[in-house]
Amino acid sequence: MEAGGVAAMEVVARDLKTLGLYTARALSFDGVEYDVLEHALTPAQIEIYDAYAGAFRMIHHNLEAALTATGVNDASGKRNAS
Repeated sequence: MEAGGVAAMEVVARDLKTLGLYTARALSFDGVEYDVLEHALTPAQIEIYDAYAGAFRMIHHNLEAALTATGVNDASGKRNAS
């Protein structure tokens, strides 16, 4: 966590907020009203979503190797100086 600094702490805070385990004091929910809006997907939309999700998974699975192969990162995974 220390190595990640403020950015890592922001990620943790964001994730805790998403789970409903953290509320920022700067936010107020007074007067907030909401309704659940659900959109039923067609089979074609589900197929498109699944294709994008598969591509996203493949990109992130191979991201470190691609950054190293293109010289953005060195072999240890650290970013090369520009």
